[in-house]
Amino acid sequence: MHIPSYTLRSTLIILPSASEVCISSHSMFANADVLGNIASLVDVPSLAYFILVDSRCFDAGKRYIWEIVPTAFYVLKLLPFFTLRDGTWSVPMSANPASWEWSRFDLYAPDIRRMISLSSSSIIGDHDIDAKTFLNISYLRPDKFADAPIFPKLQSLIFRGSGLYTNTGPGNIRYLCTDRLEEAEIHVHNFAMLTYLRNLLPSVASLTKLTLVGRISASVLQTLGKFSNVKSLTIAAVYSTPEVKRTLSPLICDFFESFPSHMSPEHLVLRAYVPRMLSFETLSCVKYLELEDNSSTILHVLQAGSFDRVSLKFTEVELISSFHACFEALAKWSSRTLQTVTISSRAELKHDFPALHCLNPLLEVPNLQELCVLHSDKLNIILGDEDLSRIAAAWPSLRRLNLLPSPLSTAYRDVRQQCEPKICP
Repeated sequence: MHIPSYTLRSTLIILPSASEVCISSHSMFANADVLGNIASLVDVPSLAYFILVDSRCFDAGKRYIWEIVPTAFYVLKLLPFFTLRDGTWSVPMSANPASWEWSRFDLYAPDIRRMISLSSSSIIGDHDIDAKTFLNISYLRPDKFADAPIFPKLQSLIFRGSGLYTNTGPGNIRYLCTDRLEEAEIHVHNFAMLTYLRNLLPSVASLTKLTLVGRISASVLQTLGKFSNVKSLTIAAVYSTPEVKRTLSPLICDFFESFPSHMSPEHLVLRAYVPRMLSFETLSCVKYLELEDNSSTILHVLQAGSFDRVSLKFTEVELISSFHACFEALAKWSSRTLQTVTISSRAELKHDFPALHCLNPLLEVPNLQELCVLHSDKLNIILGDEDLSRIAAAWPSLRRLNLLPSPLSTAYRDVRQQCEPKICP
C-alpha cells in the first residue's frame, strides 16, 4: 500500500489538551486533500485532537470520526429531544422539534458508514433504546427529508439482540436500509429472524455479505434465497431441541442443493449445522469454506465442492484420525484447487493414530500455500529432516506452516519460554 509522505518545513504539534492544540499556518494546510490524507492516517485519539484545530481540520476529519459508531445511542444523542423516560431512551411522538434541533444530526448522519450495534447496555448503563425510536424519527423529520434514508451512506449494519430488537424492533430496519448497504449481521435468538430478513429486502441489490445467528426456519431459508448478490454468507443456527435440529436439517440441505440457481456465495461459513449427505458439487460456487461442527458433519460437507481455502473447527472430543480423515477428503475432492488449510479443535484430542502421519494425505495437494494445525498439548507433531524434505518437495509454493499447540495450551507457553532470549546481568 502506498502511503503519501510530505516534507514539512513547519511542524504539526498534537498536545494533550484540546485548547493547546496548534498547527502551523503553512500554505499546504489550506489544501483540503492534504488535510484529508492526514486525517485518514492518524489513530482515533489523535483524530479527536486534529478536528479541534480549526474549521479546515474539522471539515477534513469529522467524517472519519463518524464513519464507525459502536452504538446508535451516540448518534441519537445528537437530537435534543432524545430523552430518558421511565428507564428507556426514546424519541417521543409528542415531540415537536424545531428545524435547528435537527442541524447536528443532519450534519453527522450522512457520514456514518458502519453501525456496529443498535443497543449496548454495557455502554449506556441499564437503559435500553425504545423499539420505535427510528420509526418515530422518520415521522418527525422535516418534509424535505421525508423520503430520504436516515443514514444515506450506511454500508454496514450489525444487529445484536435486546432493547431495540424487541416488539417492533425488526421494523426499524426499513428506516436504516439503503441501496448502499453492503453488509448486514443479525443476531437474534427468538422467532423474529424472518421479520428482520424481510425488512432487509430494500437492500437486496447491494448486499454482498450476510450473517445470520439464531433460529433458522423454512421461511427464513425461502426469503434468504432472494439475496442473490450475496458473496459471503454465514449461518450459525441455534436450535431449541435436538428434535428441531433433525426436522430442519433436510430443509437446510435442500436450500444448499439449490445453489447456484438462487445464490452463489464464494465465502460460506456454517456453524452448528446438521446436514444430511450433500451431493457432489452442491457447493461448487464456494471458494472459501469455514465449518464449525463435529467431524462426521464436516466430512459430509467437504465432498460437496472443490475449495481454495478451508477452515475447520471441531466442536466435540475427537480422535486424531479425524484430522487424517478430513485431510483425506480434501486431498480427494480439492487437490487441484486447495491453497490454504486451517484446522483446530475446541475439545481434547484422543490418540489413535500417529500425529505426523495425519498430514500425509495433504502431500498430494501440490498448490498448498498455508497450513495451520492448532492443537492441544497432547498432540505432538515433530518434524525431522526427512519430513521437512518431503514437505518442501510436495509443497513448492508453501509460505506458512504452523504446527504448534494452541496459544492457550501449556505446551505453547513452554515453547515460547524456551525460545525467548536470555537477558544477561
